Amino acid sequence: MKRYSKILRNLALITSVMIVAQTIQAQGDPGYKYQQKREKIKAHRIAFITEKLDLSPEEAQIFWPVYNEQEAKMEEEIKGFREKYDISPRNIWEISDKEAEELADAQLEHEQKMLNLKKEFHAQLKQILPPKKILMLIEADREFKVELMKRLSGR
Repeated sequence: MKRYSKILRNLALITSVMIVAQTIQAQGDPGYKYQQKREKIKAHRIAFITEKLDLSPEEAQIFWPVYNEQEAKMEEEIKGFREKYDISPRNIWEISDKEAEELADAQLEHEQKMLNLKKEFHAQLKQILPPKKILMLIEADREFKVELMKRLSGR
């Protein structure tokens, strides 16, 4: 079992390296580069989580499709909210009190939707991972975000 876990971990790292290599060679419009950076971050996240959770091949086969589906749902919710509402500090002072109240209510509704998605994901995880690995996933996600912020601020 450990052998398969190491193979899976190595496969994730190789994928990360390949994506990084493509990004370095990539030329073209900023949208393409942005997408390449997102793919690079995603590959690093996969490798990071796989290593931290020490997923067996069986667990990984079930886990990653569920995780990816969850990420897509959350990204869709965030994108939809951002497209509908522009909440920049300079715009806040230019809107009416009624609009501000509607925007604050919409923000709370958005946060509730995000919480509901997290609860749904947690329920799915309970079916496929032991409780300690679920906690480790929460911690690994947090650690990855902290590490990513450190790297981005170090530029």
